[in-house]
Amino acid sequence: MRKLVLSTMALAGCGVVVLAGQQPATRAVYTAAQADAGRTAYRSSCVKCHGEDLIPPAGAQYMGQTIPPLAGPKFLSRWNGQATSDLAIRIKTAI
Repeated sequence: MRKLVLSTMALAGCGVVVLAGQQPATRAVYTAAQADAGRTAYRSSCVKCHGEDLIPPAGAQYMGQTIPPLAGPKFLSRWNGQATSDLAIRIKTAI
């Protein structure tokens, strides 16, 4: 019985070591060039209202409309699980 317990503990320990050495999964679905282009576009058009950190000051407005955040809990509660194309359509209809 003691051998079984020690073997199980050793196996579990090895599993932890193996899992700890794994690289985290990459979630990016775009290239570095696309990310650079998006950053440039954001800085030239969007940063004025949405801010550097993607979250405008509370109550900020543009043309009578509240400026929504593009990051953080409020953004995620509204957009989590949707495609970026859904966001792009929403932006086009707001302009």
